[in-house]
Amino acid sequence: GNGAAFFAKTYITQGMQDLITEGIARLAGASSQAVFHLKQAMGGGKTHLLVGFGLLAKHSELRKTYCAGIAHATAFESANIAAFNGRNNPEQFFWGEIANQLGKGEQFKAFWTGGPKAPDEKDWLKLFEGDKPVLILLDEMPPYFHYLDTQKVGNGTVADIATRAFANLLTASGKSKRKNVCVVVSDLAAAY
Repeated sequence: GNGAAFFAKTYITQGMQDLITEGIARLAGASSQAVFHLKQAMGGGKTHLLVGFGLLAKHSELRKTYCAGIAHATAFESANIAAFNGRNNPEQFFWGEIANQLGKGEQFKAFWTGGPKAPDEKDWLKLFEGDKPVLILLDEMPPYFHYLDTQKVGNGTVADIATRAFANLLTASGKSKRKNVCVVVSDLAAAY
């Protein structure tokens, strides 16, 4: 929905406020911090933070209500958003899922058709091109990498390829010419 029901039941903690403030600044092109790492124990609210930030990035009306007084909250209308949960295992891998959600799946199709291949930094930069800010939300990635580590390919595993794709995503997000690409990654501190 439009996020009203979510925020009606949500208390904005200091941690959530920090992510919103810094993340909105990045999506507005006013911050150099492109990557945010949420690391808490199970039940620590990471997914809740991701959902809340995603809703705010997508809906300017929500930002008017819940980001009043936050710098840059009105600097953009809506962000393009892609979300991936590491408990899933799509045949196009996490990078293809992100590309599909951004409406550019064909651009990345060569990186999963016929087996996994990691997109380079330049491939991610091309994926980020466009007028809108880009927000990528990655939840529970360690279980995904652990599973891919069981899938042999060449002299390694699919996890090796995914690690390269992930690293290239993170570095590309910081090099975007428009400075409005933001990646938020959650991790289970107690388990991984």
